[in-house]
Amino acid sequence: MYLDRVQVRVRQYPQLYGRWQPCYPSWASWLEQQLGLRFPQAYREFLLWLGHWSGGLLDGISCCWMHLEFNQRWARGNLVEREPLRLPTLVNALPPDALIFWREGYDRFAFFRSGEGDDPPVYSWQRLADKPSAWEPTGKSFVTFLEQELEQALRRRAALEEALTRRTPPPGGYLGRVRARYEAMAGLLPGPIEGCPEQEIADLERALRRRLPAAYRELLLWVGHHHSGLLSELAISIDTLLPLQRQARAWLQADRVPVRLPDDAFVFYQRYESAFGFFRLSEGEDPPVYGH
Repeated sequence: MYLDRVQVRVRQYPQLYGRWQPCYPSWASWLEQQLGLRFPQAYREFLLWLGHWSGGLLDGISCCWMHLEFNQRWARGNLVEREPLRLPTLVNALPPDALIFWREGYDRFAFFRSGEGDDPPVYSWQRLADKPSAWEPTGKSFVTFLEQELEQALRRRAALEEALTRRTPPPGGYLGRVRARYEAMAGLLPGPIEGCPEQEIADLERALRRRLPAAYRELLLWVGHHHSGLLSELAISIDTLLPLQRQARAWLQADRVPVRLPDDAFVFYQRYESAFGFFRLSEGEDPPVYGH
């Protein structure tokens, strides 16, 4: 099949990805009907392999079938809002059979045309500073594009895995990619950010009687005082973190959940009234996340 080589490559590194989930064939067929497009065979094979979740391995590619419908609206809206179509013949008008399957930030996305074969060529669109934005051929088929994205993801994961084994941060720090994405999009984001000083983190660790993981310390040093709503559901304000530890335990009691938080749990994320996420302070510098 089209993705045999890709799947073999992924199986060589079982420690570098989470559990993926396929998309059911009926869901893929339903989505084709909703979009009014026929999926090429290579892309349908991809959905039936990673179409519900990729375990975080392929960040840019919309592995979740539920994202695809949104992608189509977003890409066309982006073109109209950011680059008004003054003439119907402009090259940045998307073909009607375009399927947007990959995007990065607010300025780049990739698509193929559903009528161009079972492993169709991929086109990309991006804003250009010195001429009108346009889409253009990448010179890659869908399978080739997927293979290259996968190789980049595996290299990033391998570097992080090595850093965790050696207990040293990867090149650029644990948040290097996050900060690079922020800097690339800074003009589109709401306002300034402000980190907190080392002394405040030391005071927090003293109150916890435990050391915070290096990745989370990086986050606090970067945006621990003010993040302009950029990370609204992450509790990264020093003033709110200690009360949140007590509040999360109270939520568990109120929800009558027959479990307790581990003694080394650190709650860093809150959503809605009582949903929260935590990591354990004993599980490394970039610890796994648990949720309630």
